Amino acid sequence: MGEQDRGFHADRIKVSYWDALGNETVRYFAATLSVVKLEPYKTHLAYVKERRSEDEAESLLEEALNQLRVRRGKLSPTN
Repeated sequence: MGEQDRGFHADRIKVSYWDALGNETVRYFAATLSVVKLEPYKTHLAYVKERRSEDEAESLLEEALNQLRVRRGKLSPTN
């Protein structure tokens, strides 16, 4: 059985290790690795900031605060 049966053989590098008695152990590792960049955990606020500009955020916040003030009776609905 060769490559056609088992698939493509990736390039490898040979790394030797020796123990206290001088015995050699050889391990092979992939020569080329595509390291995936892990992104840190994002909060809900971080995702919102990606989607909204600063002006949009201020407008939405002001709208929400006005609705809250109306519900609490501190602002009339026509203001």
